[in-house]
Amino acid sequence: MNTSIQTLRLSKLEADVFSHRDVIEDVYLCLTTLFTTRKYSVPLDRDFGLEMDALDEPSPRAMALIRSAIYSAADKYEPRAEIISVAFQAISDAEDDKVVPVISWKLKEEYL
Repeated sequence: MNTSIQTLRLSKLEADVFSHRDVIEDVYLCLTTLFTTRKYSVPLDRDFGLEMDALDEPSPRAMALIRSAIYSAADKYEPRAEIISVAFQAISDAEDDKVVPVISWKLKEEYL
């Protein structure tokens, strides 16, 4: 089974992400759901997701808060994934400039 480091870019989701066939794709889907859900928005689990208050902070502080939230949420809600790093990528388009998290992760050994 593939044990290489995977990358998750939180910009636009691709349609085929929902047709998971193996454990790596399942974890990818779960991480995508976790990291794109606003904390407090899930009625029966208000702690699920990421805190969005960091988006109003200055960039360096926001990136630190988001990075910390990603590590904490993955540790709590997706035990099969080991987060390797959280970097940020600048994206410019016709409408505005954005900075999106790029999360490197791998499947933990016990889930291979």
